[in-house]
Parts: sequence; structure tokens; C-alpha cells
Amino acid sequence: MNKKRILDIGLIIILLFIVISNVMSKTLGNLDELWNYNFARNMADGLIPYKDFNMVTTPLLPMISAVFLKIFGNELIIMRLVETILITTIFFMCYKILELLTKDRKISIIATLIVTYIFNQILSMDYNYANLLIALIITFIELKNTKEKTLIYEPKKDLIIGIIAGVTILFKQTTGICIALATIGYKILAVRSKEEFKEFIKIAAIRIAGVIIPVVFLIIYLAVNGALKDFVDYAIMGIGTFENKIPYKIFYKRQKVLAIVIPIALIIMFIKSIRNKDNKILILFAYAVSTFVVAFPITDEVHFKVGSLITIIGIAYMLNQVYLKCAEKNKMISQILYSIICGVVVGLCIYRISNCMPNMKQWVLGEKETELQHFYGIMEDKEMKTAICKVGDVIKEKRAQGKNVYILDAEAALYMIPLDTYNKDYDMLLKGNIGVKDEQGIVERIKTEENAVYLIRKSKYLKNWQHPQQVTDYVEKNFEKSGEVHIFDIYEREIRGN
Repeated sequence: MNKKRILDIGLIIILLFIVISNVMSKTLGNLDELWNYNFARNMADGLIPYKDFNMVTTPLLPMISAVFLKIFGNELIIMRLVETILITTIFFMCYKILELLTKDRKISIIATLIVTYIFNQILSMDYNYANLLIALIITFIELKNTKEKTLIYEPKKDLIIGIIAGVTILFKQTTGICIALATIGYKILAVRSKEEFKEFIKIAAIRIAGVIIPVVFLIIYLAVNGALKDFVDYAIMGIGTFENKIPYKIFYKRQKVLAIVIPIALIIMFIKSIRNKDNKILILFAYAVSTFVVAFPITDEVHFKVGSLITIIGIAYMLNQVYLKCAEKNKMISQILYSIICGVVVGLCIYRISNCMPNMKQWVLGEKETELQHFYGIMEDKEMKTAICKVGDVIKEKRAQGKNVYILDAEAALYMIPLDTYNKDYDMLLKGNIGVKDEQGIVERIKTEENAVYLIRKSKYLKNWQHPQQVTDYVEKNFEKSGEVHIFDIYEREIRGN
């Protein structure tokens, strides 16, 4: 085994340690994690997306996750193991791209460890991370095959790149389309003559063909399972009902440095790209800007940082170019700087590992869940467990009376998963996630429900920012409150005269 392979394996072990200590030490409570697990759990149980349960993104991530759940057990901890593999692979791909760009492993390791620090608090099993990984893979392939001339028609390679780009549409249609468009069209920035334009058209055409292939498979899957109409309802038309957003200025107030640096870096990369001085910058810009669209309209920490990773790689590459130019002018200073860099690598590795030790200790020695179905092995939170059990007991009691119980709250999945239950629309009752029918459609459904009981969050507790207030307002106005449990009021028996 050569030295390079040993270094790669060593880095993978460090990255795994960092990710595992973060992912596995968490208790229950991350709603995105629960929703994504619910999608995969449903598919593992044989349910069809859109037709049997509501989701608004394309279904490849829950499909892949469902395979792991079928093989290793339908438990949330299995999803966390899949998450660990996904995130570790993203960080390692970041390192390999940097190594390819800088030809310097030490600088690449430093930049990669800085990335892990930036992402430390926002790791999750998410379709945005899945698309980021695919974008990184495409970026690596493109960079590895970079030639002095940008516009070279290579049908086999371009078809494969197109297919990989098409896969992003199967993870999340909105950002996936942007990545696919970048893959197809970014080389237009390198066109300087009629002959080059003809070459660009051939490249774009074969990449379009590649992108279409995964999309065709998705359409066939949906059609065969009778879910095509529901897919259009939830994943296309229903997105139009999503009105929630987090403005950029709010993120700017919280993360001023990133909010300023990333857009400036994108502008610099664009200027360098149109000047056609560096093909590598052109490639980085194309995939940086196409992944950055995920930061809108919800510009929170997770979306912004996920969308900024390739831009961060671009920044590291440009800074390394500046360093190399300085090194050419003064070799002694460059040697001193390189010695410092070597020391920083060692220091950063020790620092990152030591920071992860408390989390790892907590995961290894802490109490794990052993009773709640599907949550086996998750770090135990006694207070939350008591709440889940109390709500679960009420649901079981009402069901024994022949009644259907629905929790009209963003946290519904937390209580329904241990009961091995999924109620379409109700268990992910969020604006933009309930199809084109939107809130009024749910109200109309409630009007037709028989023997139904509804749990609604008490007014003194804040509701999720995507909560469909019109739905719960209707229930509170038209049904009688019959009791309370945990943070919920219980409503049943429609008021006479309504």
C-alpha cells in the first residue's frame, strides 16, 4: 500500500470520527431527520410516494434509504448510519477536489478540516446533501478531465456526466434542474468562435440526452405505480403554494462574513470564467452557482452553507494560486509558510478530534433508547420519551373507542412513528407540503372525517413557522375541546349547528 493510499485512509478515519461523534450523539428532535426517515420508512413498508404519503421532493433519497432499512432494520439509527456515510463522502470528495486543484495534500487537508468545522452543527440526512455530493462528483470528473481547450466533444464522457447530472433531479427537482442546466450549458462561456459554438451544441446535446435518461426512469416508476397524478399535485403544482421564506438580510445579520465573502467569491469566479484564463475556475463557477440556488428562498444556515461548499473550494483554490505566485518571488518566505502549514495541519487534526471527544464519550457511555419502536439505539431523552408515551397512550385509548386520531402539528411524526402509523397530509402538515389543495383542501377533508380526534398545540407554545394556521383555526372554532395531553389540546365532537 503506497503512502498516498495510507494518507487517504487515515483522513477517512478522521472524517468518520468527526461525523459519527456529531450524528450519533444527538437525541430526538430534529424534524427534518424525522420527516426524511418517515419517507424512507414508508417506502420500506411498501407505500408509494405521493400516492400513499405526502412529500414534495423527488423520491430517490428515500428509495436508497429504504433499501438500507429493509436490509439492516427499519430503525432511525440505520438512517443515521447512512447519513454518516453520505456526509463523510462529501467531506472526502471535498478533499480530493482540493488535492486535484492544489496538488498539495497538506493545504487540502487544512481546507477540508475547516469545512468540517463550518458544517459541524448542521449535519443531517437530507436531499440537499445528496445533491451536493452528486455535484461534487461531477465537479471532480470535470476537473480531472480538464484540458487546455475547454470545448472538446467526448460523447461517452459527456453522456455519463449528463446521466449523473440527471440523477440530481431525482433527489430534488428544483436544485437538480439547476445543476443539470449548469452541466449542459456552462461551456457556452468558453465559446469564442462559430466553430466553438458548433462544438458546444454537440456537447450540450449529448449531455441533455444523458440528463433525460434518469428522468424517464422516474416517470416510468410513477406511472407504473399509479402515482404520476399525485406527483404532479405535490411535487410540481403544490410547490406553488409554498410562501414561506427567510430573507438574505436575516442570514446576513447572523453570519456577516459568509454572507459577504460567498457572493464576492462567486463574482470573482464569474469574471475569471468569462476571461477564459482558467478552465478550472470555469468548472468551479458553474457548479458553485448552480448549487448556491439552494440558499433561496430559505436563506438559513443549513441551506446557505450547503449551497456554498463548492464556492468555498473555489476560494481555497484561488488563495492557493496567490500563495504560489508569492512563493515564486520569495522562496525563503514560501518555505517558512509551508512549515507553518504543516504545523497547522497537525494542530487542526488534534483540535478537531479533541472537540469531538466529548460527543463520542456521550454516545458511547450515554443511555440509549430501548423501548420506543423505530427509535432503538438513539440517545435517550427521558423527558421527551415521557411525552411521547403520554401522547401515544391517549392515541391508543381513542383508537380503542373506534376513533381516528390526528396530530395537526409539525411534530406529529415524533409521536406517530413509535406507533408505526402514517397519516397522509396530517403527519407532515406544513404549508407547501400538502399539495395544490393547500390549507382549504385539508379543511374540506376534516369536514368529511367521521369519529376523528384532533390534537392541536396549545396557544402558549410556538408553532412551526410553516404551520397552516387556517386548518387549526377551523378545528378550534368548530370542535369541542375534550382534554389535554402534554403540549396539545384535544378536540373532538363537532359543535352542533356548524
